[in-house]
Amino acid sequence: MSSSQFILAYACERKEEMSAEELAIRWNAATRHLEDVAATSLEFSRAGDGRTGFAVWQHARKVMTWPMFAERGGEAAGWLHVPAAAGRPEDGVDAVELARGLSTGAIDRVTMGAPAAAVHWSEDGLRIVNDRLGMVRLYEIVVPGFGMVWSSRPGLAHIFAGLQPALSQSTWNDMATLGWPSHGTAHLGNGGQMPASTSVHAGADGTTSSQCDRDEWIRSIIEDGVPSLAEGGLGMVDSLSTAAWWEGRPVADLSGGKDSRVTAAAAIRAGVVDTVRTVNTDTGEVEAARRLLALAGDPVRHRVDSVVEPKKPEGSAMDRYISMQRAWEGAYNARSAYRSRPFTGFRPASAPRINGLGGEAVQGRTLLNPAWEKKMTDQGAEVGRERLTQMVRSGGGGVGGEVIEDSVASTLRLADQSGEVGLQSAFNVVDFFYHFSKMPYWSMPQATGSTLLPFYAPQMLPRTMWAIPNAMTEYGRLHRDVLRELMPQWADEPFYKGSARTRATPWMWENADWEGIEPLIMEGAAALETFSLQEIENFMGKVRDGGGNGRHETAFARVLWEMSFREYADEIGRQAAATSREVERVRTGN
Repeated sequence: MSSSQFILAYACERKEEMSAEELAIRWNAATRHLEDVAATSLEFSRAGDGRTGFAVWQHARKVMTWPMFAERGGEAAGWLHVPAAAGRPEDGVDAVELARGLSTGAIDRVTMGAPAAAVHWSEDGLRIVNDRLGMVRLYEIVVPGFGMVWSSRPGLAHIFAGLQPALSQSTWNDMATLGWPSHGTAHLGNGGQMPASTSVHAGADGTTSSQCDRDEWIRSIIEDGVPSLAEGGLGMVDSLSTAAWWEGRPVADLSGGKDSRVTAAAAIRAGVVDTVRTVNTDTGEVEAARRLLALAGDPVRHRVDSVVEPKKPEGSAMDRYISMQRAWEGAYNARSAYRSRPFTGFRPASAPRINGLGGEAVQGRTLLNPAWEKKMTDQGAEVGRERLTQMVRSGGGGVGGEVIEDSVASTLRLADQSGEVGLQSAFNVVDFFYHFSKMPYWSMPQATGSTLLPFYAPQMLPRTMWAIPNAMTEYGRLHRDVLRELMPQWADEPFYKGSARTRATPWMWENADWEGIEPLIMEGAAALETFSLQEIENFMGKVRDGGGNGRHETAFARVLWEMSFREYADEIGRQAAATSREVERVRTGN
């Protein structure tokens, strides 16, 4: 997903720097675009000059008080997400000093946790640093004849730069098979998400250089080890103290399973929650959560929510899809978009949300089922490559063979990087792909600035790499060891496992709007290079015969998703062209 936070930085490398009038044109175009997306007026703060600088746009109502923009004495800082190093407001962490220290390397970037990124500007120029795993949504866009632009939203970058979208077919091949671009390329083209562990410096003349020390970090962890799980658990507690920057308290989910149990324990230990929530989705789930709370002495209120019946889709499917493109710019689950309400603007969250993403990452051996785990045991990289190939092929419904082969090749190019740091087993190859492709480029919680990921706390973050060659294969052992530090009463209680449930949500073709959707899908399948018209026709036949399933719905949703994205790209192109015309007028005097 793109980001619901708004930040943009630039480095103008051309011969002449931007005039104040040219820069104003670019900022005004960017602001109009963002206020249209957010459906409200925004506060605009900026620092810099005609060579380098950055800007942050924020809602006028401040429900979170960590300074996303701060300036002092000729330097300024911008932030994406509240870094773990921010602590609590009473800790007195200075946002400018922290950004300077991280961006110059004086402070270890692991202290940010993930996701997070900092931008720092001074007379020395512009510096940018992202988190160790590249989880933050920060895109770097090459602008011919200008230089570089970095932004939390690619559309914003194109409009500021006056740059036309240049969609890459390979990116959309990955979207039709994996559901995300394997290398993080931007859906609009011209660049992509900043790779993990990257630092950028744009000098006062606009000349840009960057470096990535990801591989050195991985090697150091494998060689030197990681903090203990007890230290990691306490680190989760410390990282959750950042919840104090919001005006409201978060509510921790507690299902009795592994990840939610650990994150709830950390939140209770940190004192940031007074309520935990269980959604009554399965027999025994609420009772399991109640038993855990009773063992701990009922330290917080227990809220039980009923399952909300899925809402029927509102309005036309294409209108819904186009509205979601304005929110997430191509990076979203196409099936979810079909059932989402039309997007009507971003609103600031009065309280953060605690998410268990990362529980699998710190344990190791990801993207597996029992059959593949057995097949991959004691095997080398080639079997890991086979697993990833199978994942792409099984995900590519409704597409042609060339699309699948292109996506396989793209996936394996990324996976092969694991060998460069000595990770050679079948499990290593798959875990490496999981950490540096699926997590940063597909996962959705980091798209908003109000989601806290305690499993990616600074003291736990190194374990994501340690677990690649040192996975904990015993079910729940890692989580139990962490719980012994956080909430010992919960450590030995059996982890809750839900039972198989029947589908409660109607298929796309069972809704009233299917009559209008079917011809749209066929139109898209015929027009888009990504999809095979014959395959989509075959899928339609299966649906008409009563044999439709999730593979068919996913293919149909992806056709609609790419069709609607191309309309969004055209909209961005028109706004970018308007910026380009105005800039050219100023530069030529015509």
